[in-house]
Amino acid sequence: MQDLAKHKFAPADYIVGIWELEGDVLPKDVAAGLAEIQKAADKNYGPAALLYRKFRLGKLLIDAPEHSEQDWLQGVAWLQLAQGHELAAASP
Repeated sequence: MQDLAKHKFAPADYIVGIWELEGDVLPKDVAAGLAEIQKAADKNYGPAALLYRKFRLGKLLIDAPEHSEQDWLQGVAWLQLAQGHELAAASP
């Protein structure tokens, strides 16, 4: 899988990233895992792109200067989903 990721295969980038985030198959390295997932998202690989959109959307909804309570709650929900995938940077 790591060899495929070195050859810029988006699904492999995503899997290696998840493995690095979880630390089960590869040593846990959150920064490296996020970077791998970002590479896959930049190549429009669906699962990676979806995960990153949810994380970014959550931050945007919470950080908006005049957000409604519903926007804030939706932002927190997206961040909790990202955090459930062990994205350390996802805490509000």
